[in-house]
Amino acid sequence: MSVSQGQQAKKIKKTRTTPFVVVIDPGHGGKDTGQERGAKGRMHEKDLNLVISKYIGVYLQKNINDVKVLYTREDDSTVSLDERVDFANQQDADLFLSVHCNSLPMDHYKGTEIHIQIKEGDSFKLAKLLNSELKDRARRPNRGIRSVQERGYNLQVLKYTQMPAVLVECGFMTNQQEEKYLNSKFGQEIVASAIYRATKEFILSTPSVEKTKTESVYKVQLASSKEKLDLNTEPYVHIKDKIELYYDENNGPYKYRYLIGTATEMTVARTILKKAKESGFPKASIVAMNQKDRNTELSPDYTHKHWAIQVMAGANRISLHDKAFKALQSEVEVMEKEGLYKYIVGRSYKKEEVVKLLKKVKKQEGFKKAFLVEVDAEDIVAVE
Repeated sequence: MSVSQGQQAKKIKKTRTTPFVVVIDPGHGGKDTGQERGAKGRMHEKDLNLVISKYIGVYLQKNINDVKVLYTREDDSTVSLDERVDFANQQDADLFLSVHCNSLPMDHYKGTEIHIQIKEGDSFKLAKLLNSELKDRARRPNRGIRSVQERGYNLQVLKYTQMPAVLVECGFMTNQQEEKYLNSKFGQEIVASAIYRATKEFILSTPSVEKTKTESVYKVQLASSKEKLDLNTEPYVHIKDKIELYYDENNGPYKYRYLIGTATEMTVARTILKKAKESGFPKASIVAMNQKDRNTELSPDYTHKHWAIQVMAGANRISLHDKAFKALQSEVEVMEKEGLYKYIVGRSYKKEEVVKLLKKVKKQEGFKKAFLVEVDAEDIVAVE
């Protein structure tokens, strides 16, 4: 039964020195429609995401004390991925909850999906609660929990938010039966209620103590150097995560620092450290970085040739948020070369990783002709 049905549950008393801040992120919006409606009279994905998100927010605010609910958008406005991430981080949120509806070219797929960055820590804890509520209580078809390792690509709103973060796919709009359910008030309330109950349990399991206001995150430092290093050499080629290059003028002669991972919890940072040491970096260490430190990150060190997947090219520049790129579910970049705008994904020094991603990209509708390209250091690449 949804929260709005029957007798309303008693308000849960929970004393905190500061509110528990939940940022709810209704996916897409404005010019970015997301999946278009399958029939006249139904809603586009952006509209469904907003309706379900607002149900969740209302349930949380009505039934739990000391909870502050914020939205990355409250109307049909266009909000970039960067803006969504920055908003959550600037609000010092305790939880980031992104709401979407799924789609695939084949119409037989159905069920909810829960996406997280890594199957550890508080994000995984909430993902399991969500999965249980949607499957066992709401009785929705279920496709499980997926991390970056299982997806094969990062989701920006999960990777760069500095708090527990989960993305919920509420069902498939490309399945006629499921789209009809998601467009009904009953279906929207059932899905939102399940997400609310899981979120409530997660919030109540959080110690009722004053939040430590901090903008620090943990990263793992692989090495530091006097000059920029070629990351296409041993042992760097064995690191599967993106290697971030930072310039630290206060680090003596070793001004260039090479870091991986982003963790808000020490347990997650230790796991990243363990993998780094196993990959040939016995002196790797965990470092805490505040926002000022992170502002010293340099652009990726593409001073050497590297690899990417070209998915499209044309004489006219189009938005990187165009619905044509939606199926990629990966950051799209554009480079202007030889009078053409070339759209690429998956840049990396590691050719084998790009080849692996290429196989997945070519399975997406509209990208069967995608191909591997070698990118020169002087190529101009832009990201919206």
